Amino acid sequence: MVLTMLPFSAMAEEADTSIGAREEIVAFAPLAETEKLVPTGTSIEDLELPETLTATVRTAITADSGVSEEPVQDSGNPDEGSMSGNLTVATTGSTIEAEANEQQEPPTMEWEEATVDIPVTWIVEPEYDGNENGDYVFTPVIEGYTVSAAMPEVIVTVAISLRP
Repeated sequence: MVLTMLPFSAMAEEADTSIGAREEIVAFAPLAETEKLVPTGTSIEDLELPETLTATVRTAITADSGVSEEPVQDSGNPDEGSMSGNLTVATTGSTIEAEANEQQEPPTMEWEEATVDIPVTWIVEPEYDGNENGDYVFTPVIEGYTVSAAMPEVIVTVAISLRP
């Protein structure tokens, strides 16, 4: 039984250290410009879309309660007279793990919020053609974050002429 507890203890330690921070974008700062009117022939590079967006990022961290309970291991030597007859009870490793999971409380999560500049690239629908008049909707691509806020958009209108 002592030997079956060792791998479980190691797994428990790994589980505690693998709980990491999770970053979630919960809000975006308003863009300075959400609509652009550009003349026919404007290249995508000349649109000057922002390279970063300012966002409120919420980070989940595991709160350490400061209480650490060490598992108690049985010495394997029963007290004299505590066993009646020749009864043997076998406990599997999965049973031990299930019992230990029932006794452990889930970690308490705390949240920290910060305002940060997030680097972005842009995708466009329909495919941008500066020589084709019409509206093009640009939406940011954000990597490495969970996004729960509405994504900002920039609508670019390509027009024949901007002069009166």
